[in-house]
Amino acid sequence: MGAAAIGVVAGVLLNVYATLLIERVPAFGRLRKTHFVIFSVVLFALALSQTLLPLVLGSPDPASPRPQATLGAHPTVLLSKDAFNLGPPSAYPREETDKIDLDTGERGYGKIVEETGMDLQPDRGRRTDVIIEETEIHAFSESSRSLVVLDRAEQAGYNACAAALVDDARRVGRIALRDFVTGSRLCVKTDEERIALVSVLGVSEGPVLTISYVTWETH
Repeated sequence: MGAAAIGVVAGVLLNVYATLLIERVPAFGRLRKTHFVIFSVVLFALALSQTLLPLVLGSPDPASPRPQATLGAHPTVLLSKDAFNLGPPSAYPREETDKIDLDTGERGYGKIVEETGMDLQPDRGRRTDVIIEETEIHAFSESSRSLVVLDRAEQAGYNACAAALVDDARRVGRIALRDFVTGSRLCVKTDEERIALVSVLGVSEGPVLTISYVTWETH
């Protein structure tokens, strides 16, 4: 029952009770009908105020749903591959084998292409994200610091990489090849602002890293 209904019922009951007192209790016989009328009017005015004030001032609709928190961006897999050979290092005129663009899954171009405007080893990929050299791997440019090696105890996945890649103390632009063994996991922030996870399946002469990878896109 609402407050307005309770107020009206209370006013009616008090009115009836006061009438019985005046009629049956001698001490209340001295009350004048005019006093009783005033008393009743005041009670009903209080009851009606419970109904009229919300209409005049307005009140929130109790049935209205509360605003819901907006969900953040969630990742979906853009591309993935179970096995990809990164390496050995290559130079023109040999076929390019030392780069990967994790936004396309193809061999990408290196920094020298942007510096000279010439691509002597054209590939279907765009700007590369990871390059392998004789003793290290590195990002497109060292200044990008877009690489993080996950610890063995860390769970690998989008959330782990997203957290690691915002940690300025962990991000690097170059990593020594001796730090990679079978089972190593590398988080990469691509030049197109996507997050990728590279897993090392094997290390062989060349040097060659056999990797698998997954790249996520957020919406």
